[in-house]
Amino acid sequence: MTGIKLSVGLLETLAAIAWDEYRAASRVLSAFPRLANGLTPDTVKATHEYRAAKARADAKFQALRAINARLARARKEKGGGLTLTR
Repeated sequence: MTGIKLSVGLLETLAAIAWDEYRAASRVLSAFPRLANGLTPDTVKATHEYRAAKARADAKFQALRAINARLARARKEKGGGLTLTR
């Protein structure tokens, strides 16, 4: 998405979509078993399913960060303040 000027409205829509995708990936990741202290056991972390879910959640989080950074810059250029949602 670099180099293309996107409107604040479009970036807000993309941010909402990215947020929803990240939450869905995070929910899948949180469904894996946890120890009493909240940590994920190494035996679970070693499974292909967990690694795939973790990679997906990490990728969705990075996409969300990138869109939010663009949105913050666009709002600053527009002269509006930041509006934090969710």
